[in-house]
Amino acid sequence: RMCCSNSGPSRKEELKLGDCLRLIKQAKELGFEFVYLSGGEPLINLEKAIKIISFANKNNLKTYLYTNGFWANEDQYIKVLKRLKKAGLDAIHFSHDPYHLEFIPTKNIINAINALYKVGFEKYTVDLSMRFDKTNYRQAKAIRDKIKNSLNMDKLSKSGINVNFDLRPIRPIGRASKFDKAILILRKYNWNKKDSPCKKGLNITFVEAEGRIRGCYSSGGFTETLTIGKTNEPLSKCVNLANENKILLYLNTFGIKGLLEFILKNYKIDYFNNKTRDACDICRDVMSNKMIVKKLNEDLQCTS
Repeated sequence: RMCCSNSGPSRKEELKLGDCLRLIKQAKELGFEFVYLSGGEPLINLEKAIKIISFANKNNLKTYLYTNGFWANEDQYIKVLKRLKKAGLDAIHFSHDPYHLEFIPTKNIINAINALYKVGFEKYTVDLSMRFDKTNYRQAKAIRDKIKNSLNMDKLSKSGINVNFDLRPIRPIGRASKFDKAILILRKYNWNKKDSPCKKGLNITFVEAEGRIRGCYSSGGFTETLTIGKTNEPLSKCVNLANENKILLYLNTFGIKGLLEFILKNYKIDYFNNKTRDACDICRDVMSNKMIVKKLNEDLQCTS
């Protein structure tokens, strides 16, 4: 119900295996270091995911998997983890919270994490993201605590397996954009804290199931403004377009705070007092404003 990429049971789009392998090969040639598999749920098509992970591994690219853990029931979680280990998976990220709990039991997540050392994973990173709104914050904390208390941390630690918990308010994009705003946790962002250029998001090229390639993987990236190509185009062309995108270049140099200062100074539009979850969501508001984007594309060319 809260997928940022609008994925859900009614969506049928899926990247073709051939396109995935071609993009991975091109990514290696361009100096990329990681391949992130996300969705929706990438393990719905387990065979395809295994082929992608194996191919990336053979090309010396590290692989990182986002999953909701639907597959980690009592009957098959060991088998699936063994196959992921053999394919060369480097890290795994579980999404589990009150929204996922409607369809997937918490025991699945506990099963999967506790089994990592049993199937041979070592020096491994596990991330667990949990989202909430005003109506279910306590439930989200309870789920997190249940998982923490059920993990065999001693054996996981001895195998070098590090488990990180990320509990944050839901981001109002994708399917969550349809949520009643009254239940969303939005507040004025603290712009006084150190703001760095958008290196992390802009260093990850995001490929959507519909075939679009985005120049940033944050919520600002889910806009046409930061789209840099399509999957049927050479990845090198998309990277070149990203390097020519004046807004992306400005964000990469000055960050979203610098861009908002430019907008305030030149257009007298103040985004600094907007209520939001974080700076990336304000960036999305800017990137979705066609009038401001048009002005930025004209004026930043003269600035950069």
